[in-house]
Amino acid sequence: MLTTHVLVVDDHAVVRRLLVSLLQAAGRNWRVSSATGGEQALAMLRADPADAVVLDLSMPGMSGIELLQRLRAGFGATPAVVLSMHDEGPYRQRAFECGADAYVLKDRADAELVPALCSLLDRRAGVTG
Repeated sequence: MLTTHVLVVDDHAVVRRLLVSLLQAAGRNWRVSSATGGEQALAMLRADPADAVVLDLSMPGMSGIELLQRLRAGFGATPAVVLSMHDEGPYRQRAFECGADAYVLKDRADAELVPALCSLLDRRAGVTG
């Protein structure tokens, strides 16, 4: 069975650790790595491409929006799930305009992140049903 590499990008260490733990506990064959921000994420992706990226929308330095744009420019179709505390429509709309494949609110991540990621990865692999 092939291992799926998922990269988590969030500037808060506790959130990063929780997201990594949540994904590792999902019972999937996932290798989960993490980055503290956009620049580190891009460097990691160049060295070890990911099958999917989970990224925070609000980060200092390179925002999640800029990371999405650079992800699309340099890594094409890599599925990207935006994680955000912002429930307002403009944030969601901007994320999708910049290439997000899914948008999950942080306060719902425990219930919605794994299903969203599975759906994107299955779609990418051509799994239907």
